[in-house]
Amino acid sequence: MASDMKNKMPLTRGVDKTDSADIRDGVMKPNFTTLNQIFDTIKNAAVALVGLFALLLVSVVLIRSFNTSDITFDSVKVPESFTEVGYTSEITTTQILDEVAKIHAQSSTSIGNNKKNIGGYPSGDSLTRLASLPGAGGIDFKTIQTLIQETFGIRTEKISGEITGKHKGDDITYHVRIRVLPENKLLVDFSKQTDIPDLIKETALKLVERLEPTVAASYYRLNKDNENALRMVDEALRDDDVSDDVIARAQRAQIFVQQGKFDLAQADLNLAFASDPKSPQALNVQSNLFNHQKKYQEALDTAKLESEIWPDRWNPYANLALSYAGLGNDAEAELNYVKAISLVPRSVMPYLEAAKYFSDKGKMDLAEKTLDQGLKKFPDDLSLLVSYSALSIKARRYEQAALTLNKVMKIDPTNPLLWSTVSQLPDGVDQKLKDDVARKVAESVKNSTDSEVVSTTADQK
Repeated sequence: MASDMKNKMPLTRGVDKTDSADIRDGVMKPNFTTLNQIFDTIKNAAVALVGLFALLLVSVVLIRSFNTSDITFDSVKVPESFTEVGYTSEITTTQILDEVAKIHAQSSTSIGNNKKNIGGYPSGDSLTRLASLPGAGGIDFKTIQTLIQETFGIRTEKISGEITGKHKGDDITYHVRIRVLPENKLLVDFSKQTDIPDLIKETALKLVERLEPTVAASYYRLNKDNENALRMVDEALRDDDVSDDVIARAQRAQIFVQQGKFDLAQADLNLAFASDPKSPQALNVQSNLFNHQKKYQEALDTAKLESEIWPDRWNPYANLALSYAGLGNDAEAELNYVKAISLVPRSVMPYLEAAKYFSDKGKMDLAEKTLDQGLKKFPDDLSLLVSYSALSIKARRYEQAALTLNKVMKIDPTNPLLWSTVSQLPDGVDQKLKDDVARKVAESVKNSTDSEVVSTTADQK
C-alpha cells in the first residue's frame, strides 16, 4: 500500500521555484519575475552601449577640435563675364577645389601629407559624416567643435578671394586674388589673359604651391618639370614649417638621382635620415639610388625595410624587383614587378621598367599586359605609347604599332622617340606616317640650323 501511495504522489521533487516556468494543471506557465530580470539586463546593456557610443563620438569631436586643419573656403567672387557662361561663384569655387584634389591625386607624396584640408572636401566634412550615423542625428557636432575651439583659443583658418576682369577690346585680362584669414595673408595674386578653365587650373596650382609646397613639388616632378619641382622644394625648406622638410629633401634627392648627381642625392638623404631614420620617402629614394649605383644588395636591404613601412604601396616592390634583377634572381624580380603593378602605381616608371624587364627576358605576353595596364591609367602618356609601339614592332604586329604611333603623332609630332620608333617600321607600312615624320625632322633640322646662324651672327656683333 505504501508503494502504491508513493507511485501516486506528484513528482515535485527537484523543481526550483526560481525556474523560468511552472507547471500548473499540466500547462507550462512563464515566471514573470525572471523575464523582467532578463529585460532589465538587456535594457541596461543597451543604455551602456548608447553611452559608450556617445563617449566615442564626443572623443572624436574633442580630438578633431584640437587637431583639425580644415580650412573653410568661402565662395570666390567672380566677374560678370564668368556668370554669363555659367561659372557662378559656387561653381567656380567647386572647380578650384576639384583641381586641387586632382593635384593631390597625381602627387605620390600627398598621401598622409595633407596638412591643409583643401583637397576638394568641405570643412568639417568628417563631422557631417558623424552626424549622419544612427542615433547621432540630434547632436550638433559643428557647434560643439566651434565652442571648444573658441573656449581654448584654437585658431581656425578661412580662405576667401575674388576674380576681377579688365576688358580691352574683345580681350579680358583676369586678376585673381585669394587670401587666408584671420591674418589676411595674400596666397594667390596674378593676372592673366586666358580662358576660364585654364585660369581655374592655374589658380588651384598656385594655391597648392603656397599651402603645400611638397605636394606641388611632387606634382611638378611627376610631370617632368624639374625646374619648378626644385623651386617648390626650396620653398618648403625655406618656410617656418619643418614637418615637411624630410619629404622635401627626399624629393630633391630623387631629382638628383634622375640627373645622375649621386653625391648631391646622398647628401640630401643623409639630412633626411638624420631627422627621420625610418622615413618611407627617404628609404624609397635611397634604394633607388643604390640601384642606380649598382649596389644591389644595399638596395635590396633598404627596399625590404621600406616594404615593412609601406606594405600597400607599389614603390618598395619596384625597388625590390630592380634589386633582385641586378642580383640575377629573376624569379623574385618577376614576382615583385607583378606585385608592384598590381598596386596601381601613381607613376608610369614601374610600368616601363617592368615591361622592359619582361621584354628582355622574352616574356612578351607579360610585357604587353603590363603596358596595357599602364595605358589604362595613363592613356595619353607618350613614353607608354612609344614603348607599346616598340613592343608591337618586336612582335611583328606592324599595323598595330602604326596605329599607336599615329596617336603619338597627334599628341606630340616633335617627339624624338616617335621619330626613332617610326623609322623601325618596315617598308610598305603606313607611308603617310613616315612622310609626316620626315617633314617634322626636316623642319627641326632647319630650325636648329637657323638658330645656330642667328646665334653666331649675334656673337660676332
